[in-house]
Amino acid sequence: QEIAKIGAWTVDLRERNKNWWSDSMKTIHGLKPEDPPPSLDYYDRVNKNDVEPFIEAFEAASKTGSYEFTYRMRRYSDDKEIILHAISKVFRDAENNPLMHVGIAQDVTEQTELQSELKKTNKKLSSIIDSVPGVVFNCAFDDAYSMNFISSYAEQLTGYKAEEFYPTGDFKFADLVHPDDTESLRNQLRKALAEKRKYIFNYRIITKQGDDKWVLENGEFVHGKKGKITIDGVIIDISERMKAEDRMLQEVYEAEDKTRRKISQEIHDGLQQSLITAKLNLDAVIKEAMVLSIGTQKRLNTGMDYLGKSINETRAIAHVLMPKAIKDFGLVAAVENLLENLHSKVEFHLTENLREERISRVIELGLFRIIQESVNNIMKYSEAKKAFIQINKMEELISMTIEDDGKGFDTQDILSKNKGFGLMSMQSRVSAMNGFIEIESEPGSGTMILVEIPLAKKIEISS
Repeated sequence: QEIAKIGAWTVDLRERNKNWWSDSMKTIHGLKPEDPPPSLDYYDRVNKNDVEPFIEAFEAASKTGSYEFTYRMRRYSDDKEIILHAISKVFRDAENNPLMHVGIAQDVTEQTELQSELKKTNKKLSSIIDSVPGVVFNCAFDDAYSMNFISSYAEQLTGYKAEEFYPTGDFKFADLVHPDDTESLRNQLRKALAEKRKYIFNYRIITKQGDDKWVLENGEFVHGKKGKITIDGVIIDISERMKAEDRMLQEVYEAEDKTRRKISQEIHDGLQQSLITAKLNLDAVIKEAMVLSIGTQKRLNTGMDYLGKSINETRAIAHVLMPKAIKDFGLVAAVENLLENLHSKVEFHLTENLREERISRVIELGLFRIIQESVNNIMKYSEAKKAFIQINKMEELISMTIEDDGKGFDTQDILSKNKGFGLMSMQSRVSAMNGFIEIESEPGSGTMILVEIPLAKKIEISS
């Protein structure tokens, strides 16, 4: 009783001088074991705001048969205020008249103060959470991402109130994730869990209003009892940042293409013309080369051969930098020209429904660069026998697939370790065109690249 700060007591309802208190009851009240139990003066030590309800509850017990009340009172020894929680049962005589209260009282001062401090701490924590410009959450690592806690900012970010999320509500957070990002997010979480590390991921969500948003999630796994795993994390809206990055990429690629055009033009109009002029003059010299020695003639012929190769190489470089076919005839003609001039063992096939129809030059050039990169990778690394390029224009988007029957590769390994510069360049180009790209491959199963670019949404290029 002393450890728990619990004391026993009785009150004789017929003779108040026969009240009894245990030693621990006296200690709680600041009395000595030899001190007699207090009588009516006890009410004087009860907090004035608690006296009336205290008396009412005590007297009501004569009818109800029991009494339970929490009140404040001043100890006898030092006038220090303590908080007591008292419980009693009323015993009756044969005529059902109340005889006495038999009860216990516990000093709950410390518990009450701790609860008060806990409330203050929770209030501060709630204030901090509410001030975070993002969603603070704790969820189970299950198929639904069941929310144990999610902050009120969820409504601003997603359109769903905190109480709407499963299991409190019916809406599962997993259903918020964009379908194209669901599997990727799950795989990245599994990998972070296996590597026992914190994580930071970007992915898309679909709000209650049907809008797409880019979010950044920063979290870590918490291992609880019985193997239970939860996630503590924060989710913030990075849609504006992603748009800004897209605009920057668009500007970078526009600047890159301008530079390519300029260099291509300078090669064509400057260096190439100079080389051709030199060749024409040397061709005239060759007609009179019979007067030269055999050795000099050989050197002259060798120089002419290298000069011819240089002209061809500069023409090829100018074409790669800025294919004339794209500017003059469009994407299909440029791709056909690219494939016709390949010297490769791979058999390339092109199918399309564009023909001579033109689309945005930005999209044409972006898709052509992706095809260039893919063709180059297929010839260098895939060991493929056949490859297929399909370009299809639909009502609201243009879809392109590039497939080969080569040896394939581990996409997660290449992309996660930043080995595939060409693949990352493709992803950046597609992102700059507000599009979608999916790269599927595994060792022994070939490779498939799917690109979808929206046509309804204008791709803005900074001037």
